[in-house]
Amino acid sequence: MAVYSILKFEDFFQPQKDEEYTIITFFDNMIRRDFLYILRLMADGKGCMLCDSVGYDLPDEDDEENELKDCIEVWEDCGGDINSCCLSYTQFIELLEIAGRIWLNNNMIKNNCRAINKFDEETINLFLNSIKKRYLG
Repeated sequence: MAVYSILKFEDFFQPQKDEEYTIITFFDNMIRRDFLYILRLMADGKGCMLCDSVGYDLPDEDDEENELKDCIEVWEDCGGDINSCCLSYTQFIELLEIAGRIWLNNNMIKNNCRAINKFDEETINLFLNSIKKRYLG
């Protein structure tokens, strides 16, 4: 029997507000695209546009007047209507950890339930540790 559905954030959260939907859309897009590449960018302190309508911005470290320097803004542009949500680094990293587990699980399902690729798991952990050092110091 073919597996038509993979785990998505919608399976865990029932969004009530635009901000919650924006977070779900953002992480769902992240795990459907090159998840490891996106983690690498984050570990290097770079923002990223995941696709034409979804992305995240990191504050400019040199901007002393930036009120959002302790946050990461995730955003989604729905036909010109931009929804965004600012997450603390702690919240963002917690969601990255969940996304990593989902991404590994999805790869296992796609590969007919073969063992999770240890290299991928170690790579995710390496990037997450770099991200934690950079933002939670």
